[in-house]
Amino acid sequence: MTVHVKFFAVTRDIAGSSQLSFVLAEHSTTSDLLELLIKQFPKFLEWKPFLRIAINQEYITEEKTLSEMDEVALIPPVSGG
Repeated sequence: MTVHVKFFAVTRDIAGSSQLSFVLAEHSTTSDLLELLIKQFPKFLEWKPFLRIAINQEYITEEKTLSEMDEVALIPPVSGG
């Protein structure tokens, strides 16, 4: 199945793009996707504990099973002032 991942701020810098698509096995989870990202972009490992994840524009708080054509957003902590 194919999922589309949107990257913001530092995650965009790590991935080198604002959006990429990935092919995953059926019944893959958000954890599976993060592991794939860490393999392709090792710097994600240090950011993993701080990332918020949204699937189809809804924040999730626990591991979820992904579906074909889901849009996953990886959102790092935001500071402002």
